[in-house]
Amino acid sequence: FRWYSATGELLERTGKLSRACRQFDAVPNLMSMVTGAGPTKVPGVVRYLMRIANTGVAPAVDFDARLSVDGGVVDTVTIASLEPGASRDVVVLGPECTTSVSSIADPDGVIVESSEDDNAHTVNCQG
Repeated sequence: FRWYSATGELLERTGKLSRACRQFDAVPNLMSMVTGAGPTKVPGVVRYLMRIANTGVAPAVDFDARLSVDGGVVDTVTIASLEPGASRDVVVLGPECTTSVSSIADPDGVIVESSEDDNAHTVNCQG
């Protein structure tokens, strides 16, 4: 703070610091995990299962969930709504994995979340 005279002369100055404050916003927190894979009737096509969960305190609305196999995007599914504490299993058909399978919730970062660190999950293929 600074106080000046009518002529613009600095009369007194002081500074005060307060602790950093945290403001709480009710936001979702999306998590993604590859939870399984299984055969289909079509040779070379695998049924992948990913679980998308909202561990936040607000609903997540109109966001994508993406599955990639061996670094290539296989499919992106739009989820209309996911309430706090809820999860949804998503099935995606894709090619056989040779190195890794990844799932990611909100791949484009459209949803404001309490943490972006748990949106993606990758597992190595069993060879």
